Amino acid sequence: MALLRLLLGAAIAAATGAGSNAHYPSNATTTAAGSGSRAPAPAPAVLRRVLLTDAAEQRGAVCLDGTPGALYFAPATDPALSTTWVLFFEGGGWCYTEADCEARSKGDSGGSSGYKPTMDVATMGIFSTDPALSPDFAGANHVYMKYCDGNSFTGDRDTPVKTATGATLHFRGRRILDAVLETLATDSF
Repeated sequence: MALLRLLLGAAIAAATGAGSNAHYPSNATTTAAGSGSRAPAPAPAVLRRVLLTDAAEQRGAVCLDGTPGALYFAPATDPALSTTWVLFFEGGGWCYTEADCEARSKGDSGGSSGYKPTMDVATMGIFSTDPALSPDFAGANHVYMKYCDGNSFTGDRDTPVKTATGATLHFRGRRILDAVLETLATDSF
């Protein structure tokens, strides 16, 4: 709950303009045009993959195909923003029929086995580490929650579904969401 309050507080501050750029060190901003010097380039906007393997084994926090849920993460680069989090829920629509869900389970929308070790988010607005592009969140913790459950992080079905073709489908998006939030709340994050 504290994590959500932090995010909401940051969103409210951004919407009201409170604390706009006061928390950025002066060398993080760009210099005036024609000054002859340039500020250091922002750190690359790359998130690293975190597979929720323990949560998958202990609580069944798995994608449609049974592979572990996942997130991508980059820690705060600005100490003043070490408790500020940008949480992004990847979208992708729902699957409504057994055949639709089975088809989804065979790709990245239904399983984590094809997820790359890192994700480049340099052009993804709020994830930018350039204060000129994302003035309130450039130095914050960045989390990209992968969507692989076919039901918008809401499913919590204990028993997997066996399809007519013999495939096994897991509807456990809520367990993935819970595992993500619990993982981020640990001291190691």
